Amino acid sequence: MSEFSFNTYTSSRPPSRKPPSRAPPRSSTPPGKMPPMPPQRTGGLAVADNQFDFTQVDSDTNIELEDSGKIKAATFEKLIEKLTSPKFSDNDLLFDFLLTYRSFATPFVVVDAMIQRVTTLMAADGTLGKEDKITVFKVFNVFVHWVDKFWFDFSKDCPKLSDKLKAWLNECKKNDVLANSAKRLANKLKRWEEGEATRVLETGPKPPKSKMLKNANCLWWEEDATEIARQLTITDWKLFEKIRPWELLGQAWTKDRELAANVIKCTERFNYVSGFIQTSILTTENPRKRVRVLEKCIEVGEKCSEIKNINAVMEIVSGLNAGPVFRLKETFGAISRHHKKALSELNEIADRSRSYAKMRAHLQRLTPPCIPFLGMFLTDLTFIEEGNPDTIRGLVNFYKRRLISETIRMIQQFQQGNYNFNQQPRIQKKLNKKKILKEMDLYECSEYLETRPGKTPPEKPEALGGKKRPLSERDLHFELQHVEGYPFYPRDGPSNISVSDNGMVMYATLPKLVERVTHHISYDSSLLSPFLATFRTFTTPSELLELLKWRFNVPPSKKTDSDTLENYHKRFKQPVQLRVVNLMKGWIDRHYYDFEDDPNLLQLVKAFIDGDIENEAANYAKTLRSLLTKHEDGNSIQLDSCPAPYLPTVQKEVSDYQVLDFNPEELARQLTLLDHELFNKIRPSELYAKASQGASKTKTAPNLVGLTKRYQKTMSWASELINRSRSRGNTPQVLDALVATAEHCEKLSNWQSMRAITKALDKAFVLEMMEDWKKVSLKGRKYLNDKKALLGMKHHEELEKIMQRCFAPCVPYMAVFLESISQLEETHNTKPPSPALIPVDLYRSFGNILDRVNSMQRKPYALRPVPVIQAYLNQPWKISRSASSDSLSAVSPRASPRMQRANQGNSASNMTSIQELKPVIMDLLRNDNEFKQSIAGVIKEVWQEEQEKFLRELRNMEPQVAPATNGRAMPMDFGSRARRFLEDEFSGAPLSTWEYYDARGIVNGTPGTVSIDVLKNGHDNYLCGIEERLDSNGVKSIIAIGKAYREHNPSFKLACILISQDISPDALALCQRCKIKVYNTDGSGQFVGVA
Repeated sequence: MSEFSFNTYTSSRPPSRKPPSRAPPRSSTPPGKMPPMPPQRTGGLAVADNQFDFTQVDSDTNIELEDSGKIKAATFEKLIEKLTSPKFSDNDLLFDFLLTYRSFATPFVVVDAMIQRVTTLMAADGTLGKEDKITVFKVFNVFVHWVDKFWFDFSKDCPKLSDKLKAWLNECKKNDVLANSAKRLANKLKRWEEGEATRVLETGPKPPKSKMLKNANCLWWEEDATEIARQLTITDWKLFEKIRPWELLGQAWTKDRELAANVIKCTERFNYVSGFIQTSILTTENPRKRVRVLEKCIEVGEKCSEIKNINAVMEIVSGLNAGPVFRLKETFGAISRHHKKALSELNEIADRSRSYAKMRAHLQRLTPPCIPFLGMFLTDLTFIEEGNPDTIRGLVNFYKRRLISETIRMIQQFQQGNYNFNQQPRIQKKLNKKKILKEMDLYECSEYLETRPGKTPPEKPEALGGKKRPLSERDLHFELQHVEGYPFYPRDGPSNISVSDNGMVMYATLPKLVERVTHHISYDSSLLSPFLATFRTFTTPSELLELLKWRFNVPPSKKTDSDTLENYHKRFKQPVQLRVVNLMKGWIDRHYYDFEDDPNLLQLVKAFIDGDIENEAANYAKTLRSLLTKHEDGNSIQLDSCPAPYLPTVQKEVSDYQVLDFNPEELARQLTLLDHELFNKIRPSELYAKASQGASKTKTAPNLVGLTKRYQKTMSWASELINRSRSRGNTPQVLDALVATAEHCEKLSNWQSMRAITKALDKAFVLEMMEDWKKVSLKGRKYLNDKKALLGMKHHEELEKIMQRCFAPCVPYMAVFLESISQLEETHNTKPPSPALIPVDLYRSFGNILDRVNSMQRKPYALRPVPVIQAYLNQPWKISRSASSDSLSAVSPRASPRMQRANQGNSASNMTSIQELKPVIMDLLRNDNEFKQSIAGVIKEVWQEEQEKFLRELRNMEPQVAPATNGRAMPMDFGSRARRFLEDEFSGAPLSTWEYYDARGIVNGTPGTVSIDVLKNGHDNYLCGIEERLDSNGVKSIIAIGKAYREHNPSFKLACILISQDISPDALALCQRCKIKVYNTDGSGQFVGVA
């Protein structure tokens, strides 16, 4: 739309490096050795959650300095050490660190490091040496500046950080040496929380008097230019002042909308105002009024420059210099000399040559309040990010962070002031509610308003009140030469595409769908990611590649005049080819497994890049080749940048290790590596219900099944550890270790193992260990209590919200996504008008979920595998029969006395009678869903084994069966004849059995599993009750089952069919009232409808 569109804010080049690491190097300890622990001189203060080593001597392995003495690169510990060292001086280090630390650490890790920096200096009696006092003073100084200058880290952006700091300060108050510093910092925190220490705003004098016209119905360009500029500035300032430092790290605005929300809102605002200027000028048909609108835009730009809103100046100049407006020579020629001069001055401010040299010089002369052009700073940050590596020899590249900090500080300087204007809703509404025309519509208006000399004026565009043309005519801008086999010639029509009123594709054939995701005008960017995630369900990668080759090699234009060829290349061929390349980039970058699984496909892609794409656009080919090379080399982790593992202190056989032999954090790391390895292999096709369920799921979804088994193994491991601990007498210690492991899993965003462990800890028999739980740490008990809300199936919505905020690397709890996909499959009722049409709206919904999963798979964990711990975790953890019985007795308070009395009874048999055991099992079935599911699984397996055994015996008996005396085959039983009748009556409709557990005993009077035959005919489901004799109670049972079925399957239409040999009159009357179809046998044994 404009030359300062969103693409101006982002780099078109692919990232030449990995995203910044979010975890700091823990130490420079050689691999395979335990990291040295710092001296435990805590002086009575609690040690921080993380462990850091501040005792290492400066060396090439942990720090590198510039000639000026500033830090060039260092480990995380060295950065903290120098930040608080009494001997190291760098005035800018503190602010550089606080502005950029999120690119290599988290707020909690920094707080832990600062706390440990103090605790390790304290002597046993709580005193400090002279030099150590200065260090501690500098630690508190860091916290003071952090709270004062970056309060948002402690407020709504990360509220638990404030709680953590306050808890430590409360302990510091007990120490005479630290008490005063702790009290001052605690008071500062309190004042910020209570809103007393707010930022001082340079409000200046009273707001200037608004310049409002009396005529409220006037057009926006008839309002006063000064007031318009003020209202633009109010909106721009609200967005600009909210930008946080972390939004400017790691080019977050190009990767994550949630992480860089305010930056992206600023770019969207920029594009809106630019489009507003163009639309306002090009929808004014009267030449004199159009000149007046143009002059008003220039006047508003002048006023924005006067009040130092350079961003608005750029927005206006961008709109005026956009192609559809810039070509209006007659309109620009008619403006006054004063406006021409003003426009020239605005263009000079907005000049982008020599890296915005004139704009930078202009900004240096301005003081806050001022709104700079954000795009200039984003361009600087992009060059810094792409031109400098994140690490140097495994050390944090702090030189790069210093460059980033300098840019962020320039932005923050402009955020210090404040504009003091009165908001005018009338003007705001006029400026912010205008419908912006698409670029193609703008060009149509421009051509109509000022047709080129010698050309026939085009028809009046729809935007100017002209006749509305069909979509197919609007999209077909160029007539193409005929090329044999080209699949994209057909125009849009009901037989190949269906589009909603808001322009979204609902149904389409495969060629039309490929055309839409690479369209030069009607391009739906929201469809690209879902398409790449789901296309394997309706085509193959090879077929898609073939279509993309056709799409890239656009046939030549039929018309060969210079104007047509120029437009053909700029407005059709080049945009199509660019979007094909973008699709290829997304395919290679996010779904490289297609090429790993099919080497021939990889060779075809390389041939396509080296041939057609190289010949048409060498830069595009270079970009794609670099992506392929990146994936072929592998996304490996440099072990030097990984934290040193916590190895067991004593070497044993794997089977001899106990959980207490391992560090809980290292257990969490190894669980995470095992889980992520399986999670990373999951393909999108495995997540569909038809693939992830049923008997063939081990073939159709092997990786998903593997991850599910991994979840079950982790839960079994935790459960068996607890059972074993009861005989060893160390249950509280084991519970503490498991809780700590779950907590570390959560910190690593491993929601699978976190949930598996907390689920095991939440079992009834574990919760009944009241005496053992009293000995578990208060922190552990509180953590488990907080996580209970995430355990049940009904709390998946809360888990889903957490998954939405979860960023790679991550191991999500996959049941959340599977449930969402299953619901989509069940609730999507609309069928395509033709079998050839793909339900794009359904796959769009699927694709958004699948793309979310894919984004979590793209980044590996920076952790080192520890084979001995992984071997320990991979043991076959199965709860023994005795442990299982112990857990059964602990589940219910009512069960335990019965079990005890049974065990005290007959010592010879030493067995619980069936009568005593039955209430216990019934209680478990009512209160423990996992036990119920386990029992159902066992029953199903036993039933299948018995059925196969029976069938084998029946086949062995067949030769011995004597025929009936009359020579005919023996007749089928009533149930078999009824089912045969239903299959004949509803030809093609499958007959299956539906089961559910009736926990309240509504159907049979007691809890139990209820089953019924179901006929599925499209979206119509029929419950089929087959009984030889049927009374009114039997009909009521069928109705009760129908209600339960409707609760489980709300999206299907439901009806009932009853088949009986002998139906009572009251049952028949009840069926007629409830509109239930009834079949009865006549004298010849045939089934006939009676109701």
